[in-house]
Amino acid sequence: AEDGIRDAQESRGLGDVYKRQVHGGELRLEEYQISEVEQFVAKIPDISFRASIRNFNAEQEENEAEETKEQHLEEGGEAKVVVNLRRENAKFPLRVDMRQLGKTKDASWWLVVADETKQTLLSLKKIFFKDKLRRDIQISLPTNFEESPKLTVMLISDSYIGLDQIIYLNILKRRKADEESETKQSRRYI
Repeated sequence: AEDGIRDAQESRGLGDVYKRQVHGGELRLEEYQISEVEQFVAKIPDISFRASIRNFNAEQEENEAEETKEQHLEEGGEAKVVVNLRRENAKFPLRVDMRQLGKTKDASWWLVVADETKQTLLSLKKIFFKDKLRRDIQISLPTNFEESPKLTVMLISDSYIGLDQIIYLNILKRRKADEESETKQSRRYI
């Protein structure tokens, strides 16, 4: 891209990029136009996006204290992807002006969980949130972690272009770490 922004991690400094361009003379704008641009850029949602994966046990109560690392991911089993979202600039409302439609709407997002290797959609959820959100998404894991070593979790804006974020969850690495941990624990008790 012309402004040097290539992914969501770099877009966190979007306001700074435009400030440099505006104040550095690259864009020729009047003072009132500079002020309008800065106000607009400040209102663009800055979302902190985290995701993790845990074994899903339907019989287990939803008690975080009981969820331990001892719960292993099993090929073909069920898991839950835990997504945490937080708006860094929550003081601004998540309202979007739809000029073509002549109305204002609430910004919404899509949470997508996929196995890109197999080109399989595992979950698709539409979400709305103001400041913070935690969402647990139940999925079926791939039947072979060697063939599908990672899952993709995407946060896609339905209102803004270029604010999409992607997290890769390496389930093969997680399973190997679980197996190593189990081996170390069993050695302690021998």
